[in-house]
Amino acid sequence: MKYVFLRYGKILFFFFFITDLLFIAFQKDFLRLFTKPLLMLVLAVYVMYLPAAKNKNTWLIISGLLFAAAGDTLLMFENSNANMFIFGLASFLITHLLYILYFIKIPQVKPTLLKQSPIIGLLLLAYIINFIFCLYPHLGPLKVPVIIYTFVIGSMFLFSIHAYNSLDKKIGLRFVLGALLFVLSDSLLAYSKFMTTFPLHGLAIMATYCIAQYLIAEAMEYS
Repeated sequence: MKYVFLRYGKILFFFFFITDLLFIAFQKDFLRLFTKPLLMLVLAVYVMYLPAAKNKNTWLIISGLLFAAAGDTLLMFENSNANMFIFGLASFLITHLLYILYFIKIPQVKPTLLKQSPIIGLLLLAYIINFIFCLYPHLGPLKVPVIIYTFVIGSMFLFSIHAYNSLDKKIGLRFVLGALLFVLSDSLLAYSKFMTTFPLHGLAIMATYCIAQYLIAEAMEYS
């Protein structure tokens, strides 16, 4: 099993990824029950078998991917049960908190990028505040959980930047780009859910989300 995932784990992930995108494109939502829940599970098992799994903090990334898999599954049933969106949101909130904890635990051996370029943090804060301002009238009873989630995912991105300078560049860059794409994906999801849909929104949301998670998982390959 270990050999199979180390050799073919990425191929298996991209097989499910492309298949899931095709199901979205052809509006075969019921078939996504066989693809979407497996995407993050494949990445979690792949990371579990990497040499980096020996690092005592790698379990945070693996657990984050597993909670994301749970969130993906729960959100598939939000149309039949409104509570599923809250449960899915909570699962992804835990994912981000686990990623934040992983980034915090990275030893700081160099001045952080945020200290060198504080404008990055200010721009992100401005984006979050502006985005919440636009969403707020449309959130209804979900105002508090969505606002909390927005600040947590923004913090996850900030902590990835915070850790960047203390990591090998090919690792740090994957974490930062992965976190950024995660913010983008959830921004697109929130915009389409609470404001208005846009052409190919399902494809855009899933593509940015999967690439984000793939980059975070792949960073562990070089750790």
